[in-house]
Amino acid sequence: MNGIENAQFDLGDARCSLETAIELLGGISADNRQNDRELKELITHLGHIKEELDNSYRRLENLQYTE
Repeated sequence: MNGIENAQFDLGDARCSLETAIELLGGISADNRQNDRELKELITHLGHIKEELDNSYRRLENLQYTE
């Protein structure tokens, strides 16, 4: 694997971990009304981070194909 492929692999792992965390927190949010607003804000924030990771992954993919 080259450096770009390694970075893609790591970003893929990070995306999967964030997706799992978002799902778990979403389940907690549904079960727990206390601090619901703050938890929803955190879930939204993590969703934005995942979108950025998705964008970075695609950019690396484009770089890999242009080499």
